[in-house]
Amino acid sequence: MIGKRYSSIPDSVTLFSRTSNPEQNKNLNFNLNYRYADTTGHELNIDADYGTFTSNGVNTQPNRYVFNSPEIPSIDRNYVSKTPTDITIRSFKLDYEQPFKKGKLGYGFKLSDVKSDNTFDFFNVLNDTEIRDIDRSNRFTYTERVYAAYLNYNVTLNKKWDLQVGLRGEILNHWEI
Repeated sequence: MIGKRYSSIPDSVTLFSRTSNPEQNKNLNFNLNYRYADTTGHELNIDADYGTFTSNGVNTQPNRYVFNSPEIPSIDRNYVSKTPTDITIRSFKLDYEQPFKKGKLGYGFKLSDVKSDNTFDFFNVLNDTEIRDIDRSNRFTYTERVYAAYLNYNVTLNKKWDLQVGLRGEILNHWEI
């Protein structure tokens, strides 16, 4: 209600609104891990991950504007938004570490793949008919693939100092629609 301070009488208009958002989400995540370590300092770690997220959001927002003057009829403005989302993430990582000279040599690689499809459709509801508002609606799809590898060497120089030297290479491919 919009009105004068400490007054229960509106100056211009009262908005009655009730939003409904019965969203349904589904998540699914898997991880496989293998670790091997021996007494000579050799260590192998392998990880594989898979995850999905799906959402089918529908938001309804009926609005009624009631004016203070009985001569002005109320106005209904109703909206619906539909926001389906699908995201898939896959990754595979391998790390290996072994003694080398007086330190440890480590190397490994990682592959990852992310796919995302997000839609936001906005509708004006007129006479119980949903009319898509193209100026407020959009769709965004994104795919990303990362290929990475590294080489790392660690050595203790004395009680206070360690030295770490490494090299990492990465290729990133992504595209959007």
